[in-house]
Amino acid sequence: MAISNRSDEAIFLYKKAAEIKPDDPESYNNLGEILFKTGRIEDAKANLQRALDINPKYPEAHNNLGTLLEKAVSSTRQLTIIGRLWNSIPTFRMLIKTSVHF
Repeated sequence: MAISNRSDEAIFLYKKAAEIKPDDPESYNNLGEILFKTGRIEDAKANLQRALDINPKYPEAHNNLGTLLEKAVSSTRQLTIIGRLWNSIPTFRMLIKTSVHF
């Protein structure tokens, strides 16, 4: 719970910083980073891109955007592989259904 509250506080503060200094890429980079860490991928991507629009040579924003895109592609690939297995291997479906406990 404390981590969530701290993340929400950080998001609020970085948004305020971006409002105060809209031409400062660091605020957008930091906001993008925390949004990524909290699973808000599209918002993170937009803020990291905004940081790079302001300063195309900002290395931290390039790194963070690259990490985000790498994770997104990796997740998409994993879901694609799982989907293919799900559709093609009946025992895989049975294995998943019997091993997942909610």
